Amino acid sequence: MVSALAAGCAAHSDPGRTATNVAAPSSSTPRPAVDDALVQLVARVEGDLGGQVGVAIADGQHVAHAGLSGDSPVWSTIKVPIAIAALEKARESGQQTGWLEALARQAITISDNDAATALWQSLGTTAESATAVETLVGELGGDINVTDALAGRPGAPFGRARWPLTDQAQFAAQLPCSAPARRVYELMGDIDPSQRDGFGHVRGAHFKGGWNADAELGAYTYRQFGTLAGPHGPVGVAVIVHPEVSSHVGAVELLDAMAKGVAEIVDDGDFVGCRPAAG
Repeated sequence: MVSALAAGCAAHSDPGRTATNVAAPSSSTPRPAVDDALVQLVARVEGDLGGQVGVAIADGQHVAHAGLSGDSPVWSTIKVPIAIAALEKARESGQQTGWLEALARQAITISDNDAATALWQSLGTTAESATAVETLVGELGGDINVTDALAGRPGAPFGRARWPLTDQAQFAAQLPCSAPARRVYELMGDIDPSQRDGFGHVRGAHFKGGWNADAELGAYTYRQFGTLAGPHGPVGVAVIVHPEVSSHVGAVELLDAMAKGVAEIVDDGDFVGCRPAAG
């Protein structure tokens, strides 16, 4: 089934399109039922609506993935680790965080670009900010490529960083148990109604979206990641969609379908939530 999906990719397909299981730090044997469910979801949504999609689900033990890899610009989803890193840096240096928390609210709940830029700049130079975000993501789980993505692109937006879905879902799975992430995670549960597409229709979701028309990919992209409430705790999820006809409306239709399917898989699965770090 995986090869059939890959063969059906359009001209602007993601070269990393697969159905895979990637071990998390405390890995267990991946559950085949989850893998099959994700592959079937991708096939069904693409068959019904066209376009291309990808998805990853992670809990405290493993991460499963199907479809597009998401190793492409992250757009505004990167505002989550930027906000966490900025607040943590201020706390560690003994600074007042009130003004940064106000910026974080704007950056997360309404995806304000100016607020996110101010948070980014509070981390230092472009190189220092990139390193801070990469370090933060690495500490919680998964990897993000900010430094290389911005290299040789003077003035390039931080949203061009690359963050594969598997890594994004792993990171999301740890947010509920991370003390430094607590405030930003709360904000992810208070997204403005105008941006509550996809996971925004799922009760109890904490999420952040990012969207843009990408000339390099030749496709419109809408991404979301965050957590959904599972039977045994929050589960990390990440989705990317490219509609067949490049438009935000088409992207929302795909995203809504994927979010509904992912929520059903999470509800039916025996996922294990993260565990707060000792001490």
